[in-house]
Amino acid sequence: VTCHLGGGCSVSAIDGGRSVDTSMGMTPLEGLVMGTRAGDLDPALGLTLARDGMAPAAILHGGGQEGGLRSGTLSPALCLGFGVAATLLSEEDRMQADRLWRVARTILSAPDWVLNGSEATRWHGNLNVRMDGLDVARLMSECRDIAFSAGSACSSGSGRSSHVLRALGLTEREARSSIRIGFGRYTQEEDLVRALRAIDRAARGQR
Repeated sequence: VTCHLGGGCSVSAIDGGRSVDTSMGMTPLEGLVMGTRAGDLDPALGLTLARDGMAPAAILHGGGQEGGLRSGTLSPALCLGFGVAATLLSEEDRMQADRLWRVARTILSAPDWVLNGSEATRWHGNLNVRMDGLDVARLMSECRDIAFSAGSACSSGSGRSSHVLRALGLTEREARSSIRIGFGRYTQEEDLVRALRAIDRAARGQR
C-alpha cells in the first residue's frame, strides 16, 4: 500500500508492481479529502454549514485571504519553478539588480520620495516608495503605458491598501500613497530611466 499525502492525497494498493485499487475516483472531487478539494464530501457542505451560521475554524493562519478564511495556497509547481529560477541566478544578475537599484534611487530620491522598508536587507530588484499625498490612481492613469503597481498582488482589485506595507508600520494614508516597481535581468537601463522620469514628473505634477 502506498500513500501520497500533501496538497493532493491518494492511497493505492500495489500487487506485483501494478496498481489494483486506488482512492482516486473518476473525477477530481472523488477520493480522499485534499488541501484544495473536497474528496467524496459534497463540496457544497461548507457553504451549507456557513449559511446555517456555523463558522469554519481556521487551520492555517497568516495572510488573511478569501475574507479571512484561508492564509493562501502554495502551488507545488510554482514553488519548484521558483527554486529552479533561484539556482539560475548568477552574480551578474545580482550586480544588474544592484546597478538598476542605484539608478532608480537616484531618480526617485529623498526628500520627496521615501523608501518603504529596509535599504539593505531586501532584493534590489524591487523598489517600493511613497510620496506624501500622492494620488496613486491618478498617477497610474497618467502613466498607463508603464507597468508598475499600487499594492500587493493579494489585494489586487480589492481596493484595499497593501497589508505588507501596513505590517511594516506604514499608516493607511502612507500605504495608499506608495508604488512598487520591479526590474531585473531583462530590464534595459534606458527604459527604466525613461519610465521613472515619467512617473516622477507625473507625481510632482499633482502638487
